[in-house]
Amino acid sequence: MGTIGVLLASLALSAPQLCKEIGEQVDREAKAAPPASLALLAPYFSEETVPILLKRAQAEPSMASIHLYLTLGLARHAEALRQLRQVDAPGPKYQRIGWALGHLALGDAAYSSTVSEALVNSGVPLRRLMAEALAMMEQKRPMNLLYAALKDDDASVRLTAAKIHVHRYSSRARKVLLSLLRDGDEASRLAATEALLSAHYRFGKGRWNQLPVRLRSQAVVASALRRKRLPGHYQLLLHKDDSVRAGAYAAAALNQAFSAVQLKRVSKKAIRYHPDKAPAELAMSLLLMGEPIEDTGLNIVPHKNVPASLEVLWAYGQGGRGRAGLSKFQARSLSVQLNQWLQEEALDQHLEGQALKALAEINPGEGVRLAQSRVTKASGKLLDTIVEILAREALPEDIDPLVQQLSVQKGLTRARILAAAAKVCQR
Repeated sequence: MGTIGVLLASLALSAPQLCKEIGEQVDREAKAAPPASLALLAPYFSEETVPILLKRAQAEPSMASIHLYLTLGLARHAEALRQLRQVDAPGPKYQRIGWALGHLALGDAAYSSTVSEALVNSGVPLRRLMAEALAMMEQKRPMNLLYAALKDDDASVRLTAAKIHVHRYSSRARKVLLSLLRDGDEASRLAATEALLSAHYRFGKGRWNQLPVRLRSQAVVASALRRKRLPGHYQLLLHKDDSVRAGAYAAAALNQAFSAVQLKRVSKKAIRYHPDKAPAELAMSLLLMGEPIEDTGLNIVPHKNVPASLEVLWAYGQGGRGRAGLSKFQARSLSVQLNQWLQEEALDQHLEGQALKALAEINPGEGVRLAQSRVTKASGKLLDTIVEILAREALPEDIDPLVQQLSVQKGLTRARILAAAAKVCQR
């Protein structure tokens, strides 16, 4: 029976036994898994994998050797540093850079000049790899080296550096992100906005229309976090932009800016202007305020208007991160309704991912329960979202469906699943 078969057979075992199998499978990955995926597993490799990773790194002449040395460093074993120090600096370019990176990840900055040179004076692919590698190291010296990448000619390199340094209160990083938001491609604008919001940057009302559509509602809620009521909140409930209006409904629930009776009254005009979407937005907002689901009308929202309801949920969960929450009963009602929509195929994969993420933020237990039930039906970005939720919130007894995916997934997705399972097993 192959290693995957061993893991699947182990599903009948107890959680501790399953976790032992997962740990052994992680170590087996060191022998043959694609080098680019190994860094995700680095925190979970045992010390026995050190000579295996080092041997692979020394035999690999391409940029893959950088991934292998980086993994060796991120595993953070004292034995790895001891063995690296016994080896002279390799002659081939990529091996030498990887060797220096491995030292740096292990806390030895003696060869950081090699890392800095590769970050600043290499081709674009190598500069991107170096920036991503430094971003994985939660240490002062790598962060200082990464600061130079804020001036890089390549937008991807600047973005990687800025996403780290904006959380270190760097005004230059903030300027880089705002520049990418203004002039970058769609993916860069989305990533820059997410980074700014996660760093608690407040976008003024006049700038919401400059943001990617899918993040406008989140920005509206973020603007409301320090206020009882948004300036012009009533007018925002009438706004012609669906995302801004959804954000206003989410902010009303988060800050309790209106009572349920008041919100119903002020929404009458919004419903006249937006007869399809406003009732769905109001229904979700009322549920998030604590109203019984039967009184909100959420359970009878037509399928075509479900996305409007979920936009409010997404803004409430993500924009109000750390403050959003529901009673156990309300969270269960919401989970049941989401599951019904999923069974009726009222959501595409993007909406499903948003709904699961928001529910996990509001009530981790219900989020894990619903995400767990969707593992076998998911693929692509939706599967990545579910893996992220389970890695953050699940317990060892929750990961059976996740482990089963190891038999059908490859590459980075497989590594993410295995890393998530290993992380859960450390709890």
